[in-house]
Amino acid sequence: MTPKQLLRVDLTEIVTIDISCPSCKAVSSLPIPAPYLTAEFRCLGCNVLMWGMGAHEPEIAFRHLVEALTTWKNFHHKASFTLGFSFDAVPSRASDSKV
Repeated sequence: MTPKQLLRVDLTEIVTIDISCPSCKAVSSLPIPAPYLTAEFRCLGCNVLMWGMGAHEPEIAFRHLVEALTTWKNFHHKASFTLGFSFDAVPSRASDSKV
């Protein structure tokens, strides 16, 4: 059996969500909680529309993620357990395999 190294991240440790632009590869980091989240989001690098103007599904999914992380940050101290994610210590990133 080969040992596997995992990196564990508690949900309370997540301070930003990074959004990568598929056009110019710029990364926008939004804080958690995201007090200035708008219904339309454009890339800060090239101004391409990421969501908004009729593309509601990405915005709704993103808002749910932000709300879940914010709620957990506010109430985790009341829970009798912790929540987190585990990642391979040496990941092969999905974004690295795309051309």
